[in-house]
Amino acid sequence: MNLKKAFALSAVGLLLAGCSTGETTIPDSSEVLMTIGDKKITKGTEYTLVKDSYGPSMAITLTNRLIYDKEIGRPEDVIQEAQQQLDDYASGEGFEDQIKSIGFESLEDYRDRALVPGVQSVRLQEKYFTDAKDEIIQNFDPVLAVIIQTDSEDNANKALEELKNGTNPGKVGATYAAQGASYNGVEQIVSTADTTLPTTLLNAIQDATKEGVLDQVFTNDTSTDDKEYYVASVISTDYDANLKKIISALSSNQTIQSDCQVYYLKKYNFEVHDQFLFDYYKATNPEYLVTRPDLAEAAKEDSSAN
Repeated sequence: MNLKKAFALSAVGLLLAGCSTGETTIPDSSEVLMTIGDKKITKGTEYTLVKDSYGPSMAITLTNRLIYDKEIGRPEDVIQEAQQQLDDYASGEGFEDQIKSIGFESLEDYRDRALVPGVQSVRLQEKYFTDAKDEIIQNFDPVLAVIIQTDSEDNANKALEELKNGTNPGKVGATYAAQGASYNGVEQIVSTADTTLPTTLLNAIQDATKEGVLDQVFTNDTSTDDKEYYVASVISTDYDANLKKIISALSSNQTIQSDCQVYYLKKYNFEVHDQFLFDYYKATNPEYLVTRPDLAEAAKEDSSAN
């Protein structure tokens, strides 16, 4: 039995066969697939092996694919993007033989079952920034701003005066930013994820009620002589207007990725009927068990206590 068929066999059990004992089963589990000597390998044996080896990740993968098709679908532009990826991969020698060796029937099959879900995944995360707008604002409070990081208070004050006089922030940064500074006057999304910024500066940006220059110099509040100084200007607090930049800035954030996963698991009422999988997620990703929010909360409390 090849890997594709084994996965398909497990998919039936993982998605369709929750039973009262908390262990999933498959139809015809006693049917013999192969023998070696006097030993028999049945469908049930194969299912248990695949479930124990790949079940946790495969269950989420299969669930996500159902979500992708519900939320994103397979419109022509998704297929075209996947096809472009396939064209790049297929230019390599022996690529088709490689994918067939792991269970795909053809290049088109590989595109539809491997590449399209990848494209859908990216689209879904982008969609999440709209669907969960209020939650993201509450947790990350993204603001479009320019920040200039200097190595002296004198340069910071000079940069502040230039900004107040309306000089282009990029030009001000080129003149006064410290060498190798992460913040040099370029517009960027600032959020609670920017943990390297002084708390006073981050709070001032996120609490700003209007756009414009923040009329003070901020420091990193270090007790050493290696101080850094910052000046900033708020460009826009409009989430919708800044959406593309917010997606670009935060899409790789691990918390965002986890929150996105949980958001759509909740939306579709994800339930786990197999005890092995339930116990695995309880230990590693309790947030996936969305019908049992108490487990994720308990895990957070344990983490905080430690």
